[in-house]
Amino acid sequence: MTLEQIGILTGIFSAIAAGIYFIFKEYKTEKLRIRVKFAGQWGNEGDVTWSKNETHFVELSLTVDQDDGEITGIIISRSVKSDDTLPTLSVNGKLHFKSANIKFTHVRHGEILVYGNAKITLKGKLLHWTLRDGFDDGFPEKTKLHRQFIAVAG
Repeated sequence: MTLEQIGILTGIFSAIAAGIYFIFKEYKTEKLRIRVKFAGQWGNEGDVTWSKNETHFVELSLTVDQDDGEITGIIISRSVKSDDTLPTLSVNGKLHFKSANIKFTHVRHGEILVYGNAKITLKGKLLHWTLRDGFDDGFPEKTKLHRQFIAVAG
């Protein structure tokens, strides 16, 4: 192998390494941006475009760990027709880029009661919800959640 060939190979490998570094850095930046976007207050009450399809009103409050994508929070769900409300439930899950599988639990008398599981996916400005399993009369099968802005009294 000549010195010229070694120089060409070194240039090629340097360009490939720089490309991989750039792609990885952009991926990490985008992943962090999505984690920040997932966190906050979400709900489906007041959505006039989707309201005729709603079976339940959902309020979802999420926090997302910036390092590992661990989701924690609370959920309140009530039926549109009967106004029956489940107790405030804990939400736990893991964010996988733009979607997450979350579990709803409640602790009663030292026991963890699992109420259900759902998949949430960020599409544009909306969080799309699909119930995987759980109480059909406690949660909507499908819905679209939008960011809720809570006014702070001053």
